[in-house]
Amino acid sequence: SFRKSFFKNSSCNIATVRSGNCIGGGDWSRNRIIKDCVTSFVKNKNLIVRSPESTRPWQHVIEPLVGYLKLSEKLFFDKKEKYVGAWNFGPKTKNNLKVKELAYFGKKIFKSKSRIIFKKNAFYESKNLSLNSMKAFEYLNWKTLLSAKISLKMTFEWYKKFYDKKSNNEILKFTFNQIKDYFKKLK
Repeated sequence: SFRKSFFKNSSCNIATVRSGNCIGGGDWSRNRIIKDCVTSFVKNKNLIVRSPESTRPWQHVIEPLVGYLKLSEKLFFDKKEKYVGAWNFGPKTKNNLKVKELAYFGKKIFKSKSRIIFKKNAFYESKNLSLNSMKAFEYLNWKTLLSAKISLKMTFEWYKKFYDKKSNNEILKFTFNQIKDYFKKLK
């Protein structure tokens, strides 16, 4: 509606993007499952998990960013109307994992003595989430390359490296190496 209202007779191509359940190192936001897991596992404290049976489309943040960049190139260079509009970037539903699987996976990587306590959710939350990313597959040839478990492994390993606290340079180098490793898979 913004484009139709303010750029009606313009050659400006505008798209909106959305991605599902992005994970990766450095997300310190409140009430985020990975951060909550890591904080508990590092200190060997109990982890309280709500909605353990719910599935989510976990994907490493690098994946949709690659899709965003592909779309940006098409909007700028190709100028076709088919690239304008709303886009979803998410993994296929078969790649979804349950919240409890994520928690146990992280606990194993951290070799934590934490107990994982499952609590009934006090408010409604959708049991299964997924995004229809067929448009991105079809028009951009975009798809996730990493399984949910590989994405989780990369994420938890990032936090593990961060808490080793050797130096800021090491976590930066580790981050760039994860990006380089991803781009090797992309080719």
